[in-house]
Amino acid sequence: MFTIKKNLGYLLLAATILTGCSDSSDEVKAETEQVANSADQKELITTYKEYIEDDFYQFLLKDFHKRFVQGETELEINDDIIEIYNEGLRSLIEEKGVETYLDYGNWLTHDFIAVDTQNLLLAKQKEYEDETLKTLTDFIDGYYEKKYDPTAVDKISGFGYFENNEEVQTLLAFTDALKYGDSEQTLVTLLKTVSPHYSGLKGYEIKKFVESKGIDIFTWVDVYNKENGTMLTEEEGVGDYNPAIGMTTEEVENSSWGKPQSVNRTVTANSVSEQWVYPNYKYLYFENEILTSFQD
Repeated sequence: MFTIKKNLGYLLLAATILTGCSDSSDEVKAETEQVANSADQKELITTYKEYIEDDFYQFLLKDFHKRFVQGETELEINDDIIEIYNEGLRSLIEEKGVETYLDYGNWLTHDFIAVDTQNLLLAKQKEYEDETLKTLTDFIDGYYEKKYDPTAVDKISGFGYFENNEEVQTLLAFTDALKYGDSEQTLVTLLKTVSPHYSGLKGYEIKKFVESKGIDIFTWVDVYNKENGTMLTEEEGVGDYNPAIGMTTEEVENSSWGKPQSVNRTVTANSVSEQWVYPNYKYLYFENEILTSFQD
C-alpha cells in the first residue's frame, strides 16, 4: 500500500513539473512572437515612410487596405502604424490635391482616418472649390472687359470631382458659350445645363447672354425640361436673380429683391440719384436709373 501511494506521489510531482515546463514554454513562445510582431511593425512603418518619401501613395494605401481591412496578414496594427498611414494621407492631399486623393477612394480605410486628416481634407476641398469658382468668374469678368485668356479655364473639368457641382457646371457651360459665341452647340448646351431659375454666381450675366441670342424664357424652359425631365414653368424664372451693378431700375424691380420699401431721391442739374431702402438695412444706389453700388 505504501508503495502505491509513493508511486502516485511521484506521478503527481512529475505532472506538476511538466505543467510548469509547459507554462514556461508558452510564456517564452508568446514573448518571442511579441518581439517578432514588434520587429515586423517597425519594418512596415519604415516601408510606409519610404513610400511617402518616394510619392508611392498608391502602394501605401493598397498595402494598408489589404493587411488591416481584408485581413491578409497576422500582423497586429498599432498607433504608430495608424499615424504613419495618416501621415501618408495628409502628404497625398498636400502634394497631389483632393482630386487625386479621392481617386484612391476604393483603397481609403475610413475607420483609421484621423480627425486632423479629415479636417485637412475639408479645408483643401473648400480651397479647391473657391479657387475654381474664382478662375471661372474672373474669366467671365475679363471677357466683358476684353481682358481674358481663352485658355484660362481649359484645365477645369466638368467630370469627376465637379460632376455634381451645379455652380461649376453652370459657369463652365457659360464660359464655353462665351468662348464660342457663334456656336449653336455651346448655346444649346448652356440651355440644357443651366436652369432658367438659376440665381447663383453670374446668374444675371447668363440671363442677359441668353436674351442677346434671341432666346426667350419659354424656349429656355422647354429645352431645359426636355433635357432634365423637369417640369419648370416660365413664371418661376422671374425674380430669381440678385441685383448686380449696371442693372436698370426695372431689372432690379424684377430681381429677387423686388420693389423697395422707400426711395430717397436727389436731383441735380446733371443727374438723378436714388437710394432704395429694403428690410434688414439693405440699400441700393442708382445714378440716372443705373445701379452703381449697394449695401447689404
